[in-house]
Amino acid sequence: SNHSRIFSTSVHVTCVVSQRCILPCSFPPSPLKQLLWTRLDSTLLRLTPPHQLTPPSPDDPLSGRVSLFTAVIARGNASLLITDSTPRDRGRYRCSVRTEEGEHSANFIVMVQGEESLSVSLGLVPVVYLLKERKGKTSFLIQVNNL
Repeated sequence: SNHSRIFSTSVHVTCVVSQRCILPCSFPPSPLKQLLWTRLDSTLLRLTPPHQLTPPSPDDPLSGRVSLFTAVIARGNASLLITDSTPRDRGRYRCSVRTEEGEHSANFIVMVQGEESLSVSLGLVPVVYLLKERKGKTSFLIQVNNL
């Protein structure tokens, strides 16, 4: 039934500050009419065949940092690649695909790890890395806790 696709659940994706991040979106391969990625309900990327790609507006924080895997779109891969993730990238994203066979969509909730502290254990000494974003650069504050 067509209606079941409307109420799709959200996939949670955790990106890491300054790393690449992929939002995986796939659809049954069929001639593409339009591929649309939105963030917080505003258009991020739009692709209409044959090769009309509308990038984000220059003032969008994601401008210059999002791309599609163009070589595999025809095979049903509409995934979005975000490069150099920042905490500002968090939020709701949506992938909407219209093909000659029908419409498919996927919702994503993106979290960006880096503002929170990541704790890792190094041998017997617990080490806490606090990642802070300053002027676009990530600095590591290392704090060694006494046992």
